Amino acid sequence: MWLAFGIAVLIGVLFGNGIPHFVSGISRKNYPSLAGEGAVPNLVGGWILFNLAGGLALFQCATLVANPVASAVGLSIGLLAIGLFHASGGAYRISGK
Repeated sequence: MWLAFGIAVLIGVLFGNGIPHFVSGISRKNYPSLAGEGAVPNLVGGWILFNLAGGLALFQCATLVANPVASAVGLSIGLLAIGLFHASGGAYRISGK
């Protein structure tokens, strides 16, 4: 149960972090990321750099169906944690802007 919970939290963080970077990239908006601040670095950072692709890979490998409640709670906590980070301007604080 705890392994499913932990993996689900990680999946939630990866998906939740990948979405703003991917959306910023496809809408050609600057947003700080480890890959840079332009549209292309955000698209790449959101999709490839272990966010959406990594979350999807973990989701495929994890046995979340065996522990649906722990998995749902873990996904929710992961999404909430990274959502609060982005909503509070965490990416801008880390990048120094």
